Amino acid sequence: MRKVLLGFALLVSLAGVLAGCGGSDEPKEVMTLRVLSAWDQNNTSVKSMLNIYKPAIEEATDGRVTLEYVAGPETVPIFEQVEPLKQGIFDMVLQTDGYNQINALAAALNLNLAPYSVAKECGVVDFIDNRYQTLGGVKYFPQIHGFGNVLLLRSDVNVSDLTRLDGLTLRTYPTVDAWVKNRGAEPVAMSGGDAYTALDRGVVDGAIGGSIDFAENLSWNEVTEYIVMPELGATVANFLINIDVWNSMGADLQKKFEEGFAKASAEHFTYSAEQQKESLERMKAEGLQVVELTAAQKKAWADAWFEATSQSTVISRDAVEGPKVVELAACVKQKLESGS
Repeated sequence: MRKVLLGFALLVSLAGVLAGCGGSDEPKEVMTLRVLSAWDQNNTSVKSMLNIYKPAIEEATDGRVTLEYVAGPETVPIFEQVEPLKQGIFDMVLQTDGYNQINALAAALNLNLAPYSVAKECGVVDFIDNRYQTLGGVKYFPQIHGFGNVLLLRSDVNVSDLTRLDGLTLRTYPTVDAWVKNRGAEPVAMSGGDAYTALDRGVVDGAIGGSIDFAENLSWNEVTEYIVMPELGATVANFLINIDVWNSMGADLQKKFEEGFAKASAEHFTYSAEQQKESLERMKAEGLQVVELTAAQKKAWADAWFEATSQSTVISRDAVEGPKVVELAACVKQKLESGS
């Protein structure tokens, strides 16, 4: 028995030496970021997190960082999710800045429908991130979708010249009200579901939604005739990371994480835009007509959107820092217009 045990000990010892020599066979320590989301797993943002961001970050960090969806709004109400994040109960939150009320200046990303790389290059992302870290003690990454707000109009609306919208009454929400008023229309706040009945009865002439599939899901195309393209501004969600978790990664791993995030952002921007195109095609097949703005109308809408919305959602909330981030957002707008 002693010989058997001695032989076993020698084998274990030899295995240890060989493992030490190989190095690459040693298991890596994996950091699993437990994600709490404002939405369930059927939501587009959550699906993109699991199908696009998770594999890209795993690849960039050589498998050292991964993401895991662990809870949604049924576990923690959407307006209460930052506190358990800061307490370390969760490592990351996926939601929108409107749900946390930490950093109003994050709305600067909604001013332009631009990829993450352009917003990053112009300094908008880092500016907002610094504010989140200073005001909320959390690390920030935006999930920028490849789509923006859309306007649908009833059949009795004259769409021959949409440079302005004088006299129209539109279903809206707070972030688009300033632009609606700028264009001469009257905003009416109501839920998306209520908008269907209001459109059907002619209470409103049109409705603005946060995306094309939002309008499709609510069957607005059944009670409207036209959808105006292109979209207005951008729709943005965000990832917030517990600051202690982020700092524990170290500079090298943080860099690799950001590289993976940038790659995923480009893929998500394209993927989400394609999803909206598919939604639009389905509604067109059911009779919805697309009204494409002329170049002059498109510029008038974009300029009015940038000026009115930057004032109402950014500068009015922070007269000191607001103009600074709007200036960075103007860099984004300029790059889009110049095609650079």
